[in-house]
Amino acid sequence: MDKFKIQPKVNDCFSNMFKCYKHVMRTFVLVVGPLQVISYPTIQWIGIRTSLPLPSSSEVFWQIVVYFIIEDFSDYWIHRMLHAKWAYKKIHRVHHEYTAPIGLAAPYAHWAEILILGLPSFLGPVLVPGHIITYWLWFILRQLEAIETHSGYLLPWTPTKYIPFYGGAEYHDYHHFVGEQSKSNFASIFTYCDYIYGTNKGYRAHKQVLEKAKNL
Repeated sequence: MDKFKIQPKVNDCFSNMFKCYKHVMRTFVLVVGPLQVISYPTIQWIGIRTSLPLPSSSEVFWQIVVYFIIEDFSDYWIHRMLHAKWAYKKIHRVHHEYTAPIGLAAPYAHWAEILILGLPSFLGPVLVPGHIITYWLWFILRQLEAIETHSGYLLPWTPTKYIPFYGGAEYHDYHHFVGEQSKSNFASIFTYCDYIYGTNKGYRAHKQVLEKAKNL
């Protein structure tokens, strides 16, 4: 697998990975856990269906697509806000401790960031409520996407490479690699926001340097 590693010179020791695991589990228990308790009345209030009939496959597909687009656009702006000097120092700095991210580092963050960046994920189901099955599938897919983009590996067999405008692991890895000074690649899923608002210039320049180095 080393040949697919984006930053091959960086290897996390077991103690560092276990530290990440403990932090994530503590956050899940203390922050995500209470949210789970109030999730059902919230789902009812939003208008998400929990009874039969089950949604059709086309309904599930198009709602998931809409959820991804809504989440990606709103997450882009909140992520940019978290890179403001105060927000980065007080909140977002924790997530950037991993300059060469690993899969488990996807939810490794300050508790406030978990809440703040959780809002875009709920925005789609709030605006376009569907069935509970769609709701569950959406969060499963969103978490899998976050794990992949933080994996630190550019796997040639991943099906996500066929998704138009999809960023992926290499794209987000650059954002972590630059760290605090990063003004590039804020988008969590797709690349169009970074392209439209000019926040992928650093990444494009970086790719050009790498291409030139290969051709030498």
